[in-house]
Amino acid sequence: MRWYGDIGDNNPSSGVIRVEAADDMWLFARFVHPWTVTLEDVTSGTAFNGNVRINVTDVNSATKTLTVGKNQDHGLYVVEYVDNGDGTVSTNMTGSGVVDLGGDFLVNGEKYTVTRFADSRSSMVPPPGSSITTFISPGTLTSYNGCSFYGSSSFNGKPKSEIRGTPYATAILDEPGLTKKVQSYLFGDNAVKRFIAILPNISDWTSLSPFWNISAASTRLDWWDLRTLSATHPQVFQTQYLKSPSGYVTNHPLYAKRLGDASGTLSMPSLRSVDTNFGDNSVAAGSPLMIMTGVEGFVLGGATKTTTVTNIGDRAFAGDSALRSLTIHADAGLVVGTNLFADQWGYDGSNNRRGANGHVPERIVFTGEAISAAAMDNLLAGVCAATEKPVKVYVDRRNASWKTAAYIDRDCSRDADAQAAALAGEKVLGVIRCGAPAPLGKALVIHLGSPYYRPPDFRLSIR
Repeated sequence: MRWYGDIGDNNPSSGVIRVEAADDMWLFARFVHPWTVTLEDVTSGTAFNGNVRINVTDVNSATKTLTVGKNQDHGLYVVEYVDNGDGTVSTNMTGSGVVDLGGDFLVNGEKYTVTRFADSRSSMVPPPGSSITTFISPGTLTSYNGCSFYGSSSFNGKPKSEIRGTPYATAILDEPGLTKKVQSYLFGDNAVKRFIAILPNISDWTSLSPFWNISAASTRLDWWDLRTLSATHPQVFQTQYLKSPSGYVTNHPLYAKRLGDASGTLSMPSLRSVDTNFGDNSVAAGSPLMIMTGVEGFVLGGATKTTTVTNIGDRAFAGDSALRSLTIHADAGLVVGTNLFADQWGYDGSNNRRGANGHVPERIVFTGEAISAAAMDNLLAGVCAATEKPVKVYVDRRNASWKTAAYIDRDCSRDADAQAAALAGEKVLGVIRCGAPAPLGKALVIHLGSPYYRPPDFRLSIR
């Protein structure tokens, strides 16, 4: 975002603020309608907002709270199942388009708040043949079931393939009040294309594949808010299931995609360590940030001045073929593993070749301390100084640690790339050669510029 102008003469009524989307923005016009609740007994009934009819349970007159959905497959929706007698099932329901749970729920004229999703797996998924396209959470949840959006279900003993739920085209989970750990298979087997996770207060993301099999083809990760995410698991973003080699009972996570076809920049300002495991094919193998083939950038650390990144494990970004930018709020003692941006290919249990090529980002931004020479060597190991353009490493020259970093060659008078960058208006501080002879180098070191620079995870939320 860019902000032009000021508040004139200290008079807010006369000021003009212009907000321009420089790169990307997300805007969803939300026109909520109140839900009228019709009780069928003391604690349950149905609710209707003029478009969609849904089930409500756990209606509590003392706390003025309720749960949306029943504890059954597709339990959010009021559905009539018709067994056609030929092995197929038909469904009838009221509603199409957007189901927005953000409106007031009126029980006998009194406002109630939605605090829970029903506990059953697949409870939030529309039934087969549904015309519901978009789901928007209420924004008032205090808890949820781990598999609420699981796409598969069953009916009268029929296999799940015969009554698989209808995936949402868009699902927006905007829940600032949730603190519960993200659960395994939250969206399992639900091929949603546009998924927006605004979960600013869930810090524990150590679950197995909560987004397994989502498409995310129309998702930009710039829209997500994971500001307190501080603990991950190598499979937390895995969205592809691969058959394991013979002898393994789990899937094969070393060559499976993460976050489907999502693009944009994934910001994790509270994440201090990217822990990886490439020693086996177990369920805990791989890196949480590898094989994200559409992701263009990561922001690690920087939630506060002291939220520094201390570790980036081996092959952390392997197979991230679209990676262009990496921002690190680094600790001076940052440990950097090997082969960070390597290709990541292999064979699954069916002997299919899986994975993706890696890519060294063109831009690496350090908002913290200068790192050691060994860490910098590993970070730039994938760059061939003789044949490739140098990476641009942006640092703050006001930070004394970068002034004394011995691996920066301050004499770049013979470096054509450094001179070109200077002519383009960038303040080149030197070249990182990593053993290459001058005038060859692996990275240009450039001053960040504005003293008001912040990592590219700034967001303006209007609720």
